[in-house]
Amino acid sequence: ASDAWMLPENQLADEVKCAILTAQRFPLNVTPFKAIGALSQTTNAHNDTYNETCIQAINESGGILVSVAFDGLSTERAFIVDKLLHFLRGNSRLIGVVDPNHVGKAIISQLVLGGNFVTAGKQCFDVGLLKMAGISANLYRVQDYTSNAVVLEMCSSKSIKKLLSNENLGKKTVDW
Repeated sequence: ASDAWMLPENQLADEVKCAILTAQRFPLNVTPFKAIGALSQTTNAHNDTYNETCIQAINESGGILVSVAFDGLSTERAFIVDKLLHFLRGNSRLIGVVDPNHVGKAIISQLVLGGNFVTAGKQCFDVGLLKMAGISANLYRVQDYTSNAVVLEMCSSKSIKKLLSNENLGKKTVDW
């Protein structure tokens, strides 16, 4: 096996890519999650060998892997598409998908950065509504667009209720 994917000895990893299994059925008081692998790497590094090795390890253990989810970064795009096409052609029971938290991050980017007009029903979304609804500025003045915590809080029922109960919803917002 090649060590070409390993970081130099004195270099700390920018991030750690983890392989986590989630069980659909599990006993009471037993976690449904199991870490099966971790790879230290530079930011957004491409490593299909690691991805394939994790899948192969599960298959060889007798497990049945149903889907794999990734951040959806461009470095993972080809891998996800390949797994999805194999599934759609009937050549595999494994489906590749984008992590729902990453989809949430993309939605927040659209809402906050205004790349497109965003509507909710008949209402046009304006980032000013977040401020008027009392949503934390840390959620719409995002410092870390990779943070799952930001997505989970922005999409939480608490934040949604604040927006829906805002008296300014449906009115023209003012510049701030």
